[in-house]
Amino acid sequence: MLEEIKGKVWLRKILQSSLSDYENKYMISSIIHENEYVSIRYISDQEETGALSVEPKLEEVYLYYFQSGEHV
Repeated sequence: MLEEIKGKVWLRKILQSSLSDYENKYMISSIIHENEYVSIRYISDQEETGALSVEPKLEEVYLYYFQSGEHV
């Protein structure tokens, strides 16, 4: 299952003020606050400019397959 979502988990540093936009658009798996910025890990089938592809973790597999309901 990990192999199936490789290339669909992304890491990006954004302004905290932009966080709600990302929460509405993507499935966020992790948020780390860093002053006025946040680092987020999120799941998306499409790459976004400025995002870094990262290795999926087990919790992201769960979110991808069971939380969204789209891939079950």
